[in-house]
Amino acid sequence: MIIFEIFLILILFYIILLLSYSLIFGAPYAGLGRKRIETMFELLNATKGKKSIDIGSGDGRIVIEASRHGLHAYGVEINPILYIVSKIKIRNSRSKNTKILLKDMWQLNFSSYDYVTIWGTKHMVKNLGVKLKKEVKPGAKIVSNHFQFTNWKPKKSKDDVYLYIK
Repeated sequence: MIIFEIFLILILFYIILLLSYSLIFGAPYAGLGRKRIETMFELLNATKGKKSIDIGSGDGRIVIEASRHGLHAYGVEINPILYIVSKIKIRNSRSKNTKILLKDMWQLNFSSYDYVTIWGTKHMVKNLGVKLKKEVKPGAKIVSNHFQFTNWKPKKSKDDVYLYIK
C-alpha cells in the first residue's frame, strides 16, 4: 500500500511540476471557439499538402481543422494530459496526416513547417517571435491569436487574429 501512495505522490508532483513549467514558459490551456479557428484558416489561405504546426496544441482542435484543410498537420504540446486528450480526439475524428508531439516547443525546430498557428500569452509570444524569425523558412505563414509579435508587422488581421509572412 505504501508503494502505491509513493507512486501516486510522484505522479502528482510530476503533473504539478509540468503544469508549472508550461505556465511559466508557455501558456495555460484555453480552447479556441469555432469562429476564431475559421478566421485563422481564412487568413492562412492554406495550400493542400503543405505542413502545419500548432504550438501549444491543447486538445488538438486546430490540428484536426488543419487536416480537414488537406494539410500535414502537427501539434506540439508539453502537457501530457492534453497530449492524450488530443490523441483521442484526433483518432475519433478520423483525421489523416496528423501527429501530436509531446515536447517542449522551445526544443523544437520550426524550419520545416509552411504554416504555424499560435495562441499564447504576451510573454510567450515575445520570445517565440524571435525564435520563429530565426527558424521559419521564407514565405512561411504564421497566425497568432490575440497577441502580436514585437517588431513584426502583420500582413493582415481580422477579429484579433494576426497573419505574418516571413
